[in-house]
Amino acid sequence: MSKLSSRLFFLFFMLSCSIGADVFELPPNRMYIDEKQLDNSQDCFRIHLGDNMWVEVSTLHRDSSGLFIFECYILRHPGTDEYKKVWNCPYCYRYWPEGTACQNSLCPDTY
Repeated sequence: MSKLSSRLFFLFFMLSCSIGADVFELPPNRMYIDEKQLDNSQDCFRIHLGDNMWVEVSTLHRDSSGLFIFECYILRHPGTDEYKKVWNCPYCYRYWPEGTACQNSLCPDTY
């Protein structure tokens, strides 16, 4: 290869790398969910994690494999990677932040 063609190849390679860094990003992680574990009765979607713990997301997607969410759209505590989890009171069916007792005065004190 001549010096000119090797320099052009190098220039083309560097240019494609700098452009490609912005264009070709990795897709977000998909989390497939069972539709039975979904609550869409409010203004957002809540996904059941088990043990009456739920996480909130604003969008759902579907492909040939099923219903999924992008992990990056799960609500998190500010400044951390920890999900914002809520629990559902079995008496009034309201959602409360994890670790917070039900504030409804009509519900038993145990919740």
